[in-house]
Amino acid sequence: MNLDSLFILKLALSFLIDETNGYEEGARLDLGSVLGDMDTKIWVDLKPADPAVWYDWKSCLEELLKSDIKVNADTESLNIALTKEQAFMAAFNFLDSLWESNHDVTLGDVIQVVERCIQDVESGIQNPVWNQWIQYVESEVGREYSFD
Repeated sequence: MNLDSLFILKLALSFLIDETNGYEEGARLDLGSVLGDMDTKIWVDLKPADPAVWYDWKSCLEELLKSDIKVNADTESLNIALTKEQAFMAAFNFLDSLWESNHDVTLGDVIQVVERCIQDVESGIQNPVWNQWIQYVESEVGREYSFD
């Protein structure tokens, strides 16, 4: 299965919303908590630290595929295809970079940034977050993972 980079960003957004909804109403969930669950570097098998996170990711992917989201492929940078594992790693590295620049960021803050980025891309507006996102997507091309 190959995934387009804009679709993957929508998948990452859906995943973050799903993770946020898994916590109590009003809880201030920071990005660091989610990154800890997603981290693949702490285990020898390179699978996410919390196995449930991988199933959450796949569940969000299945929901988006069912909703038949059409991806706008106006530019070459939107046509980068990744596997679901490569997409997961691109999302992890992208979110990790946001965490590194601001350790107080909450999931709500990140969701707003990603939503704005998606809106801008779909409207043809330049967004610096999109350029950063594309770098992480491109960095995963050709890497091999197997989380199943």
